[in-house]
Amino acid sequence: MLTAAAIIVAILPGLLFCYLLAYVVDVQREAYAPLLLCFALGILVTLPVMFIQTAIADYGFEETKSLGNIFLSAFLLIALCEETFKFLGFIFPYNITDFDEPIDGVVFVGMLSMGFATTENVLYAYEMGIATAITRGLTAVPIHAAIGVISGYYLAKAKFDTTQTAQLWLTKGFFVAVLTHGIYDFFIIQNIHEYLMLGALVWLLLIGYWAYVCIRELRVVPTTPPQG
Repeated sequence: MLTAAAIIVAILPGLLFCYLLAYVVDVQREAYAPLLLCFALGILVTLPVMFIQTAIADYGFEETKSLGNIFLSAFLLIALCEETFKFLGFIFPYNITDFDEPIDGVVFVGMLSMGFATTENVLYAYEMGIATAITRGLTAVPIHAAIGVISGYYLAKAKFDTTQTAQLWLTKGFFVAVLTHGIYDFFIIQNIHEYLMLGALVWLLLIGYWAYVCIRELRVVPTTPPQG
């Protein structure tokens, strides 16, 4: 049963990261409309992801807990599936006029990622209860936020950095998102040893620091005309 308390607990972490993105990173400069649209787009992205993941699970893909199957689950069923649909969602912020300086990439993609992560957390709260929502609010939501920031960094590079083609920047960003997401989930779902789950926490801290470095770099990059 999804109680009011469970809903609040499930959505609060995502909203907190949205606040940090909108008011701390971007210093209240962006209009609300594109931010809300990016968040809403992240919500919509969860629909095909959940459909695909549920359909594959119904065929018994997750029943065999072999190391190879766990690897495939982490990197293909979870990371590749989720990051692919989030990547497709980047088309909207990439082409809007409000995306007029590099730091905007972090804000817009971060908002999209938080729409996805918040919806996912509500669904987990519905299925598994408030305790799961709390745990995920401290782990899964932050990793989505960090990967969103890093993806936004590469989206900004694709739009403004002419040292490489936009396609190459986007390809790098997609690969990084899938790899970082897959490694995190592998630590979470592996059955080698329970202590290896601590690797997910270490990885979260490392990716969080990487996201911080991306933000710091983009905030001091002078605005240049977009590519193409």
